[in-house]
Amino acid sequence: MGLSVRDKVPLPPRFWYFLVVAVVIVLLYPRWEKEEVLFKEGEVSQEEVIAPFTFKILKSKSEIEKEKALVRESSPLVLLFSDSVVSAQNRKFSDFWKRVEQLRGSRLPLSEKVDSLKTVCELSNRACELILSTRKTADIKDATRKRIQEFYRDGLLDDEVLLQAETKVATLKKGKRETLIPLANLVSSSEAARRIREGFSSEFEGYADRGEAASEIAIFFLKPNLIPDAKETQDRLKLALNNINPYKGTVLKDEKIVGKHERITKDIQEKLLSLEAARRGQRIAPGAFNIALQVILRFLIVVALFSVLYSYLYFIDREMLMNRRYLLFFLGLILAVMGINLVVGMFDISGYLVPVCFATITLTVLFSPRTAVPLAVLLPLLVGFYNDFQFPLTFSLLIVSLASVFLFFNLKVRGRIYVPILILIVLSLVCVFSLGGLMYTPGKKILESSGFLVLNIFFSSSFATVLLTPLERLLGRTTHFTLADLNSTNHTLLQQLSVEAPGTFHHSVLVATLAEAAAEEIGADRLLARVGALFHDIGKIYRPHYFYENSRGRDRHLTLTPGQSAAVIVSHVKDGVELAHAHRLPLPVIDIIQEHHGTSVVEYFYRKSLSRGGSPDSRNDFRYPGPKPRSKEAAIVMISDASEAAVRSLENPTDEEIAELVHSLIWDRLKDGQFSDSGLTLTEVEAVENRLILVLEGLHHSRKDYREDIE
Repeated sequence: MGLSVRDKVPLPPRFWYFLVVAVVIVLLYPRWEKEEVLFKEGEVSQEEVIAPFTFKILKSKSEIEKEKALVRESSPLVLLFSDSVVSAQNRKFSDFWKRVEQLRGSRLPLSEKVDSLKTVCELSNRACELILSTRKTADIKDATRKRIQEFYRDGLLDDEVLLQAETKVATLKKGKRETLIPLANLVSSSEAARRIREGFSSEFEGYADRGEAASEIAIFFLKPNLIPDAKETQDRLKLALNNINPYKGTVLKDEKIVGKHERITKDIQEKLLSLEAARRGQRIAPGAFNIALQVILRFLIVVALFSVLYSYLYFIDREMLMNRRYLLFFLGLILAVMGINLVVGMFDISGYLVPVCFATITLTVLFSPRTAVPLAVLLPLLVGFYNDFQFPLTFSLLIVSLASVFLFFNLKVRGRIYVPILILIVLSLVCVFSLGGLMYTPGKKILESSGFLVLNIFFSSSFATVLLTPLERLLGRTTHFTLADLNSTNHTLLQQLSVEAPGTFHHSVLVATLAEAAAEEIGADRLLARVGALFHDIGKIYRPHYFYENSRGRDRHLTLTPGQSAAVIVSHVKDGVELAHAHRLPLPVIDIIQEHHGTSVVEYFYRKSLSRGGSPDSRNDFRYPGPKPRSKEAAIVMISDASEAAVRSLENPTDEEIAELVHSLIWDRLKDGQFSDSGLTLTEVEAVENRLILVLEGLHHSRKDYREDIE
């Protein structure tokens, strides 16, 4: 298909697309720390490792977390003695008893006295009546004051603070003096209430109502006077956490860490992890300059890869580079795969799940292996770059992605998708198990990696196949899957053609056979040529009897002028295009319908017009509207259509007559410039001619008359 003016843009901006994608790739570079290194516990070291410099052994994450938990338990909760709380409560306590004396001396009914007293202190009615009706309450007053002061002296803590505390100790601050005590030794509000009730129950033994009243008064006026200092508590905890020593030992320079063929123990693995961390610390020292340097170096690596990709497209696959829609889709696939790689890394899932195959399969089926191969190489390299350059991962994804290109290129029918999937799965298992065995990878890790890669292949292939139809419409492409679905005479249009115009239907089937053979001869798309040929004359459904192959001996053009007849003949192209759009046929097939006559002249009626005195200058009035064939397949259908119709008009043609007629038809169209936009070379035109002659000779070979033998 040709490129539309809208899709064409000047060349320079396109490289900026690649630079933008490169910048995004660099920004996606993982910044989380991974503990995964070359050696793992339980593996056998394939080399001796000697400390290249002195470094400290890092504690493991679990050890650090355990120490942090101990620090949180031992870092004290800072509590301040609040004198203001004590003073306020003592003042309220005194005011309460003054109010009691006032109400005792008043002449109000007892019920009103009770209500008035409850506005000062929330006591039960029974306690209020007891205090107001009994003048000897000094013992209650003294006992409650004494008990309140006892709790205030040692400190009282709110229940909620005690429940939320992570630590087991507290620091009591009173002025400049601090006292460190276990948190369990502090008295909470609920515990104080329990002790008060028990104490007054004993103290007022035999006078339960007086003990209950005293308990209610003491509990009401007792408020927590130990106030948490949240800021000071957090500052002390933060300081204690920062003082945790992250190291638990030292490895001296030239000290052996692990010997060759030695099993890696937990201690050895911790030393190797610490060595790797020390090396990173030396490579990337803190500071803006070093961080910027790392970003620049990553950017240069990605730009180098994308420069090779750009050059490949510029010299090998220019169509992808020149079509903005195609190029944005191409680069979007790269970003999508790398985005999934980022998510996989963030959640610490295996890199074998990154769907590189999805991109290569999609490009192979929608475009060609030529378009998919560069991504089959680039994406595994980028994924490896993002995963600490793991060789087994990079190599396995590279092999599988390249294999997917060649396996899906030859797949023509959706129903056989299981064949390449099974081959890819077998190939992936061979790669993972072979590399795992060579590198002494633990069996569990091999099984895990192979399982993830198999899932990757299955879901990548399935999703790519499911999304092909919407992607075809989005990009204006047609896959062999779609063409294979149309390569059947069971299609509604062809069924209608066989009923309304049986002669045209028969002609179309023969043209499809010729076009497929010719396309195969020159390496064109034989499936597109065949499907285009099957549908090229569907426009004849509307007026079938005006075409000779459906006329059944009756010439309906006798009542028409040559110009009217030519208009009827030419209209089948426009009608066919409308029918094709109505039935949502693929654009390449519609192009063949529209172009299969190009801008050629309806010679028969033009000459008929001349014989009736028509002007020679009216030749253009008898031309098809075109356009000329813009693809090899459209040109092949044009030649096959004309050749089949012409040869069929001959009675018992010889091989020489067929060859001469086909050659004449092709030469006339060459002189008329009908193939100038198709991309066909003279060599290919000659190959098409020879193949068509061979097939037509087979279709029209002479037969022996066996009736004489029977007689």
